Parts: sequence; C-alpha cells; structure tokens
Amino acid sequence: MLADRARRLSGSLVRALLLWIAVVVIGVTCFAAETAPPIDEALDGRVRALLALDQWIDALELAREAFDRDPDDTRVHAVLAQCLFRAGRLVELDRRLPEWAAGPDASPRTLALLGRLRAAQGRRDAAARALQRAVAQAPLDRDILYWAGDLSGTRSDTVDLLTRYVDLSEGDDPDRIAAAEGALRSLKELGDRRVWVPLESPESLTVPLIHIWDLETRGSSEAPGTRGYVVVVAAGPKAKPVKLLLDTGSHGLSVLARVGRKRGFTPLAETTQVGGGGDRRQRSQRGLFSRVSLGGLVYENALVSTIEGELDPTGRFHGLLGVALFGGYRVVLDFDRKRLELTRDASPLDGVDYWWVSGQLLVEAQVGEGRGLFVLDTGASTTVVASRVVEREKASAPGQRIELRAIGGLVSGARELRGLSVQVAELDSLEATLVSFDFSDQNRVGGIEVLGLIGLDLLAGQRIEIDTVAQRLWISDPSARKH
Repeated sequence: MLADRARRLSGSLVRALLLWIAVVVIGVTCFAAETAPPIDEALDGRVRALLALDQWIDALELAREAFDRDPDDTRVHAVLAQCLFRAGRLVELDRRLPEWAAGPDASPRTLALLGRLRAAQGRRDAAARALQRAVAQAPLDRDILYWAGDLSGTRSDTVDLLTRYVDLSEGDDPDRIAAAEGALRSLKELGDRRVWVPLESPESLTVPLIHIWDLETRGSSEAPGTRGYVVVVAAGPKAKPVKLLLDTGSHGLSVLARVGRKRGFTPLAETTQVGGGGDRRQRSQRGLFSRVSLGGLVYENALVSTIEGELDPTGRFHGLLGVALFGGYRVVLDFDRKRLELTRDASPLDGVDYWWVSGQLLVEAQVGEGRGLFVLDTGASTTVVASRVVEREKASAPGQRIELRAIGGLVSGARELRGLSVQVAELDSLEATLVSFDFSDQNRVGGIEVLGLIGLDLLAGQRIEIDTVAQRLWISDPSARKH
C-alpha cells in the first residue's frame, strides 16, 4: 500500500513538474515574441556588426537574401543600400536608391546614403537636402551625423554636426573619430575665412608638364617607367616656385613641411589621414598659403596640407596637386604632348562616370573575373591591386616582396603581381607586372571598397579628359584628337 501511494505521489509530482516546465516554456516563448527585436532590427544589427568587422561580403549576401524575401520593406532597403555603398556597387545603388528614398516612410539611413551617393556624383545640393532630412529624422544616429558633417554644404553646419558626432562617438572606429576631431580643429581655426578664393580664372589655360622617370625602373627591362608629371606653381606672398607632382589620386594641394615653411605657410591644426606607407596613419598640418597661382589661374587663401619627410629621393618634386582644384573646368591631361589644358568646354563628353569618395577619384574597372572601383592615380607609377582581390582570384598569386615607397614610408606587405589583368576604358594591364598590398585600413575608414590604383604604367602617354561638372572622363589614344 505504501509502495502504491509512493508511486501515485511520484507520478503526481512528475506531472506537476512537467506542467510547470510547459508553463515556463510557453511564458518564455510569449515573452520572447513580445520583446525580441523585429526581424529588420535584427538584420540591421547583424549587418552593422559584420561591416564593423570589415566582413562586407557576408553583410551584402545577408542583405540581398533579406531583400529577396521582402523587396518592399523600407527598412531592408536601408540595410541593402548601406551594404551596396560599402561594397562599391555605386551603379546598382544609383539604379535602386532614388525610388527607395522617394517614399514618405523612407528610412533616415536610406536618405543619408542617397546623400552620400549624390555627393559622390558631385550633386552637392541634392546631397545636402537628403542628409538634412536624414539628420532631422535621426538626430542621435552617429553614423548619419558623421556622413552629414563630412558632406555638409556650409562650414557652420559641418562644425555643428561633427561636434554632435564626437559627443556620441565613444566606441566608434578610432580612425574615424580622429578624422572628425582633426576636421573640427581645422574648421574652428579657419573661422569665417573663405578658402580657395579665385582671383583670376581664365577661360582657358595650358601648362607644360615635366616628365620624370621612375628611378627604380618598373616599366620594363629595356626602358624606365614613368614616375610622374610635374607642374610648377607659385606659392606664398613672394610667389616662390614649388614643383608639384600632378596626382589625380590626391584631392587638393599638399607640400613638404619644410618647403611650406619657407613659402609662408600658416599652420592651423593637425590632422590624421589613413593610407600611404609606414603605420598608415599620416599626421600633417592643415593651413594656408596666402596665394597660389598656376599660370594665369590664381587663388587666395589656399587651404593646404603638409607632408612630413620626403616624397622623391632626388627632390624632383616637393608636393602633390590634385585635379579637384580645377572645378568648373574641362581638364585635359595630354601626357603624349606633355601639357595640362583647362577649358570652359560645356559640350558632352563621351567616356565613363567617375565618383569622389573620401577624396578619391574613383572609376569602375575590370579586374580578373569581377568589376569594382579603382582610384585613377597619376601619382602612382604602377597599377596596384588590393591583396583581397588577389586572394579571390585563383588565376593569380602574389610574387616576391618589393620595396614600395609612399607618403609615410615603405608600404607593408607590397608584392609583385603577375597573371592578373586590369582593364579601364580601352587600357589593359595584361602584359604589365603589377603590385599588390592591403587596402583594408583606408577602405574601412573611407567606407567604400576600393580594389586598387590605376597607375602610370597604363596612363603614361595617354590623353585623359576630365569633365569636372558632369563628372565624366575619357581616356584615348594619343592619335585620337577628336571624338
């Protein structure tokens, strides 16, 4: 009897325990259903985590899968747009994004990305409008504040937005924080002073280019390669000459620190940029030359960056000059005739689009089996392919290590590269020996995947026309004078 009672009591306890477990499981399930983030928030969190880890390929795949499941979800649009921009898929993004951003329920991140895309296309008014809407909807989103501050239309807005970003920046990428803080220091020191004020802007201008050779002879075994093309500007109150390498891979004007001091450079603030050689963190001073002139083109209050160390072992040039200074002009780099031409030509230009992102002039090129963005870089003597692309392409493999110098020192991990071709416009690097190194730091900070540099082993001797208004460029054979 006692044994029966014990068995019945045991059975009752087991049933009670099972019932209690069921209640708990149901309760937890219901609680989870009520408190778990919606699928779009979970997707956004996973994608942002992957992007923070520089795993943008996985992030893009995840976003595309979500879009395929629900192509009408505006929150998924924001996630996919972010991934497309980071992956450098700007053509696809331009095809999709305007429609996504047009609706009244467009995500603030979608609007911010539209602003970034429009800025990259040179449509700064449209960029500013989209970014203003994004900030109004998400005033505490530090990514949006950073993008809006970097691309804002006015200096006072930039200071306000970057200040708000810095206040919220704890835990963000240290290089991005440093960039924002450096920009703020420069802007506060500038105050309300205008920069790059045109004093003389001729309708047309022709400037000779000085052809200099690559002392390390990377062109071929029989003939030296091209190191670059140099122009001479006059800088400072005494209009002293400065030899500058014409460098489409640079955005503005930069000079060696020692040369700047001798020509009346007025420092404003220290900044840090990611890229180049050494530890990839290049500290410089931002400041002003009271006057800079190139032929008949004359500017007042030229905003300039300094470079520590030397650029050329024999001192053939002492700074870099980018084409962004020639806004409004049709720029012709006629390397065959060795001259730079500026005109106010408004006729349509054949060729391809280009984009400005983080101070980089980017064009689409074919590399191996894929396409992507490359910097059009007349400051690079050799075409470069990012090591991530080399790892992806099974038909190629990096060769021996080489010494490759850039601003800041030797580039870590630089190797020769054979068996991989790069094609841009009608140019093909199939027979050239290329270089490979890691681009991940500058791509992470710039927020877009750049696959390499189009260098002078492809561009030397060509004729490059750049429409700075429509942002199109044309690369032609020297014999093709009209098109």
